[in-house]
Amino acid sequence: RQAAAAEIRGKLDRTIEDELLRAEAMGNLAPEQRQGFFAFMQSLQREELSKSGGSMEAARRRVAETESLSLDQYLRQREQQALIRSELQRKVRRGVNVTWRDIKLEYDRTWANWNPDPLAVFRMVQIPNSAAEDLQEFQTRLSAGEPFATLAALPLNRNDSAKGGVRSVRFTGPQAEANFFANADLNTAARTLAPGQTAGPIALGPISAWLHLDRIEQTSIGLYEAQRKISDDLFEAQVREEVMRYIGRLRERANMTSVEEMVARLLVVAEERYYPSAR
Repeated sequence: RQAAAAEIRGKLDRTIEDELLRAEAMGNLAPEQRQGFFAFMQSLQREELSKSGGSMEAARRRVAETESLSLDQYLRQREQQALIRSELQRKVRRGVNVTWRDIKLEYDRTWANWNPDPLAVFRMVQIPNSAAEDLQEFQTRLSAGEPFATLAALPLNRNDSAKGGVRSVRFTGPQAEANFFANADLNTAARTLAPGQTAGPIALGPISAWLHLDRIEQTSIGLYEAQRKISDDLFEAQVREEVMRYIGRLRERANMTSVEEMVARLLVVAEERYYPSAR
């Protein structure tokens, strides 16, 4: 019952909001705008008929199959969407303004998102000292100049060879002072490697390890590059806030049964129809 009531409440809220916006938009249309809107709706109906070769019955079947709605429901939905867009554009979106100062403050607030810490991408090969043949094969092929990424993907690598032995670590500050690994010897090697260099073998108890620095990724997006995305996000956030305020004012003016009472009534209907054993 709690889950059903919550779902009913959510759908009811959306239905009420859409109907309030539709009614407000229709009420605000001037006579000539009403005529234009009715002409627009007639053109939508003609469009649906045209898609179905001019057959009303074919149009009904096609809409039922593609939208799971009757043709009248589908056209009313399109009408409602058009009216709501018009009303929100006239009453809300047109009044929202994002300033350069807003963009700068948001960029500063989310600076880390645009300028993340550098990412060191290592590859590590680990081979048990007891696997003499694997150790010999790896060292021979490494000395011959075979790419470390190729060797790290071989079954002889016990360190996640399926992913090429990749270990990615974000770090702050200079590489020479960063903490990459808990093991002191691995960490010392990681601090001194340049991209493309390999250190090893490094003794890890019964295992020999080789560490290769594949690359260091440093991405940074400046304010001027980020401004369009930030402006769009701020605009949409402000629009959502203004829409909620506007709908709140429409709800206060509306003369309707309380939402809680409507939810309770709909829940009773739902139980009688879909869950009679509970009563």
